[in-house]
Parts: sequence; C-alpha cells; structure tokens
Amino acid sequence: MKYAQIVITLLISGCSITNMIDPYGEEVKIVCETVANEGTITLTLNEETKLVGVHKTDDPAQIYDWCNSKVDSKVVGCASNGNIYIPSGPTCYTVAAHELGHVFGVPGMDRPTIGIY
Repeated sequence: MKYAQIVITLLISGCSITNMIDPYGEEVKIVCETVANEGTITLTLNEETKLVGVHKTDDPAQIYDWCNSKVDSKVVGCASNGNIYIPSGPTCYTVAAHELGHVFGVPGMDRPTIGIY
C-alpha cells in the first residue's frame, strides 16, 4: 500500500517511471567485464541490435574531455553517435546501463525517474 502511495505521489508531481536497462543484466556485464578500455561490440536490447563503441577510463578528467564537460561538472559518462564514454571500476555498471539507454532510445533517461527492474 505504501509503495502505491509513493508511486501515485511521484506521478502527480511530474516524475516518471522508466523501465531502465538492468545495470546487472548480461548486456551491461559484457560492456563492463569483457571490453578492455576501448572496443566495439554488437549488443541486442529490447529486440534491437546495434553496434556500440565503448570507451572506458579510470580518469574523471578523460570523461570530462570526452563528454565536453567542465571539470567541476557532475558528468560521469555520456553517449554520442552510438558510442558510450564511461568510467571503469565499480560505477561502470550503473553508468553503462544509463548510457546504453541513450544509445537504444529508452525514453525519459534524463528526467527525474524511479528505475523499475
């Protein structure tokens, strides 16, 4: 009951519920665990297959450079023209899931959301 009240409140307040890509799903594991620092892979999500360029780094300054962001911004990754630019390490999974959402056109990726997995 409490969950339903929270969902209703968020819907009324303008937030959306988005079925995001599972950060621990097979596709994200492939990106984070098998691709070295750079590579191109073929991924299928929601019955759609795409060629995705993967670029990973441990250096936040490199992410800012790739994503054309200010160094003091909160950017942790980005997607552009079928490429994702993400951190390696433990945050790879959540950032990769989000950026793959952009590549595969998951609606509402940058609006206030509650992920339902």
